[in-house]
Amino acid sequence: MVGDTGRLGYPSMKVAWKLAAGLARARPWLTISWIAHPGEEHHLVLHDGVFAAAMHFDDDAGPTFAGKAGVRSLEWEETSPLTDLVDWVAEWGPADPQSERMPKTAVYELLSALVDLGPLWSVQPARLLGEDGDPWSAYALRELFPSTASAVDGYLEMLEGQFHEGEIGGHPEYWHEPLWLVSRAGAPAVVVDESGQLHLPHPASTEEIVFDVQGTLLDRGWTIEELAAAVSQGSGISITPTQGEAPDFAASASVPTTRKLRICIDIDSILTQEDWATVQHARESGLNPEEAGILQTLDQAFAGAFGQGWWTKGLPDAIGGRIEWTLHVGNNEVDRLADPLYLAAADSFVGFFFTGCRLLISRFGVDDCDIYITNSVRGRVITAPELIRVGSTEFPDWHSVAQHVSRRARH
Repeated sequence: MVGDTGRLGYPSMKVAWKLAAGLARARPWLTISWIAHPGEEHHLVLHDGVFAAAMHFDDDAGPTFAGKAGVRSLEWEETSPLTDLVDWVAEWGPADPQSERMPKTAVYELLSALVDLGPLWSVQPARLLGEDGDPWSAYALRELFPSTASAVDGYLEMLEGQFHEGEIGGHPEYWHEPLWLVSRAGAPAVVVDESGQLHLPHPASTEEIVFDVQGTLLDRGWTIEELAAAVSQGSGISITPTQGEAPDFAASASVPTTRKLRICIDIDSILTQEDWATVQHARESGLNPEEAGILQTLDQAFAGAFGQGWWTKGLPDAIGGRIEWTLHVGNNEVDRLADPLYLAAADSFVGFFFTGCRLLISRFGVDDCDIYITNSVRGRVITAPELIRVGSTEFPDWHSVAQHVSRRARH
């Protein structure tokens, strides 16, 4: 049996996941985590970063909201619609009910839909940090879900770098667990990665079974609920007859997914030494990027490299979910990675530049990436499968780059 399914009963957990996923869809910078107060069972929490406002789903009677105005216990009736006793815009920023679905928010909606299948279904993190010998850790689950190995290795690199960054900066680092284990009747059914990938169990002798959540929804024209029902079948577990016939997901489950497009951005060709000094000073001062005004500094630097208004020329989210971005720095010594790791730890930075995609730091070498993007003025001379120099005749600005990347991602 999976040992930790949280402190809420199933009816409350079902409502909690639905509410948290819906709020994150409207405010995609919010994150869902699984935490425990000392001496208590774990519970879901929807939060904006580490120290900002958070909604704790810690009581069957309703959630607890902790924000700028203090702590308030809410009843479920006050969450749909949200009570006006809390200034939600001041606490979390304005909501966008029409916000496009991002890889992370698609995963949250899918997890909610899987919990909604019935009381036998439960969700908890597949932890990279936890007790030794935990049979449901991300490491232990690799035997049942071999397709998670590359994601686990990548996250482990990020975790090690982030820990070292905390040592350098002299402050503790918060680690958000990005892998979620979905179980039925205590047995592992699927693992879902917040980068947008869904992993099904399979024998070691067969091909890996991994799907892109966003791509599957688009390619097959499914709703989130249809995907959840199909996942139920694809994982070898049948849904109850009352929920109808699920789409034929398992029929093609043995077909391996297309690898995501790997794109490196040469951040050293974009940021000047002065820019890096500003970032380093903010990191060593213990400030988050928003408090230090780092986003404005980076905005100006990227605008100088990619053209004014470059952030409005981003990739459609459905395409973004098929891409793995990495910021590439010339020197891969761990000390050199502290500053970009500091940036990548900020949800607002990731959302501002890459519309919710997972942002990696120097995970892919030049030879391992599919596209290497640099600035034509200060870019280093490299050899890559495809080299894009922004500012060249073929790629005068970021808009032309985004169009090209979108075409590559679709094929």
